[in-house]
Amino acid sequence: MNSSELIAPRSSNEDPYYARLGQLALPVVVALLVWLYSSENFQFVDSHPWDVLGVALGGLGLSALVRMSRYPRAPFLSWDYGSQALTAALLLAALVTLVNALPDRQPAREFPTLVRSGSCYRMSCELIVLGAPSLPVASTSITVRSFLRDQYALPGDSILVSIRPGFLGRAWIASWVVHPVHHAGRS
Repeated sequence: MNSSELIAPRSSNEDPYYARLGQLALPVVVALLVWLYSSENFQFVDSHPWDVLGVALGGLGLSALVRMSRYPRAPFLSWDYGSQALTAALLLAALVTLVNALPDRQPAREFPTLVRSGSCYRMSCELIVLGAPSLPVASTSITVRSFLRDQYALPGDSILVSIRPGFLGRAWIASWVVHPVHHAGRS
């Protein structure tokens, strides 16, 4: 009997495949929750295709360095490496938004916008708002995402969006408030 069995004895009907799957999935789920929290509270005004590419390559590179230093002969095409790379990429994505937003002490600029369209699914809403010409994006609209929020808006409602420039130079949505417009049939 080894020391790990003394701490947590293995049941006779436990499938080692599912136990290993749980060990691989737990860090990914925790990293996903951290990323969802940071992307909800410190959302970039606009995202670029290279954001995803940079985070993916960073996650792959970081996990490859760790894997090569700890297990030099381990294969890269494995569930262990995939889980480690996905966890690293999600945590890196969360870290980038946190480093951009938390040390940013510059004042927020407020932009009155109108809701063009919106959709909600379960406890998440995504609103596309049209902004003033001075909105700091290439297009005239931005997407405001809301997870677990009670601020729902209909097309035509006004939203006041506060945007900060970001410590890393990436503008982010500091806050937003819905000002509903009275619609016919809406109580």
